[in-house]
Amino acid sequence: TNDVHGFGLTPTDTNIGFSRMVGYVNALEEEGKEVLVLDAGDMIAGNATTNLDEGLSAIEALNVVQYDAMTMGNHATDFGAERFLELQEEMNYPYVVANLFQNGEAVFEPYLIKAINDVDVAIVGLVTPEFGVDDFYYEDPVVTMNRLMPELEAQADVIIVIAHLGNERVITSRGLAENVEGIDLILDGHDHVATPEGTLVGDTLIVNSGENMQSLGYTTIKIEDEQVTTKSARLVDMTDEKLKNSNDEEVSAVIAGIQANVDAILGEVLAVSPVDLEGTRAIVRTNDTNLGRLIGDAFRADSGAEIAFMNSGAVRASASKGDITLQDVNSILSLGGSVATIPMTGKNVKAALEDSLRKYPEQYGEFMQVSGVTFDVDLTKDAGQRISNILVGGVEVVAEQTYTVAVLDYMAFVIGAKAVAGEEGYEAFKMYGVGVEEVHSETTDALANYLRNTPDAFTLIEDQRMNIQ
Repeated sequence: TNDVHGFGLTPTDTNIGFSRMVGYVNALEEEGKEVLVLDAGDMIAGNATTNLDEGLSAIEALNVVQYDAMTMGNHATDFGAERFLELQEEMNYPYVVANLFQNGEAVFEPYLIKAINDVDVAIVGLVTPEFGVDDFYYEDPVVTMNRLMPELEAQADVIIVIAHLGNERVITSRGLAENVEGIDLILDGHDHVATPEGTLVGDTLIVNSGENMQSLGYTTIKIEDEQVTTKSARLVDMTDEKLKNSNDEEVSAVIAGIQANVDAILGEVLAVSPVDLEGTRAIVRTNDTNLGRLIGDAFRADSGAEIAFMNSGAVRASASKGDITLQDVNSILSLGGSVATIPMTGKNVKAALEDSLRKYPEQYGEFMQVSGVTFDVDLTKDAGQRISNILVGGVEVVAEQTYTVAVLDYMAFVIGAKAVAGEEGYEAFKMYGVGVEEVHSETTDALANYLRNTPDAFTLIEDQRMNIQ
């Protein structure tokens, strides 16, 4: 698995859930198969249930599920680095991260060796450095693996890397395979893009199971005379009858107990929406949506800002028309964080909007949902020259005038800070690192309070559509 984001606790007709997975693994083992259950990061943060107690309920379930090994994802620190380390103390299953350090010391074991039928299998964990927090030092994964390979090859017949890298940014799983010889299998995460049969790069097979436990990556390795002879991959989802009908009673009981504790809290109805609120990943990262505008309005109401920019990568779910509950809010903004205000000149506002449309129509996590600002987009022009007629509060923006802008604190403290520091790949985001004026409510509180207190919230979002031509 990878990028489960808490959905192991909330099985549905499409989300497999931990109980079905464990039942399925048990069935495979009863058939005589040797099964390794591995996870490539972002297991906990990202679901309303797990966010309610900052991950502890997920650990309670995972201790029963018993993965053979798991690694860290970039969202492991969404509740703070200190909370992340506290949660590790509660884990009763192996957690490996080879490229994470604090004060010059490794935070976790870099790898483990597991013997299966006289075959020694090394399992190494890696996390992307590209969204790291200041509490840790993240070594380049290629440097880490090239340093470890001699000792891994001396101890193991098969080398598996569980890597939260993806293939969307500068540091990728493909780059790891191209620059490190001898890796048999990379179980990848981070970009949420499933690879049904895997991707072969040289002699390394890269497999990604997608997101939110909608499928399992099923990889088979065949070994003869201590040598890997073949390896293949496929996805298993709810169309598989064996999986669909699988269950583990112990895991089910634990999850039922967890869910009962949170249902009463998350069931609060905040407002009634006359329309579906659009937050689907592929849509919200390429289009102005009513949900994006609603979040922006909530950010402005919470902070008193003139403008709100909400990076679409942090919008994680849609909501159906009708009752909008606290559960919906926590699912939509499941990555957490707080509303922060930063000063931006009119020139910086334009730069932010230009960057938002820089990759259009390609999916882009920094595509900005907006509030308080209207503008025109001309897609016939080159990127960086597409935005015109920018109005703030109905008045044309002034290049040298300073405006108060509400953003997700992550954009200011992490992305903007990296840009100001000159880190590769972040140059376009300097306008977010100009200094934080104030940190306001948590994002979920901001949206929940706005829905509770704004009767015309759903009327207002229809008055500020982005004009893309």
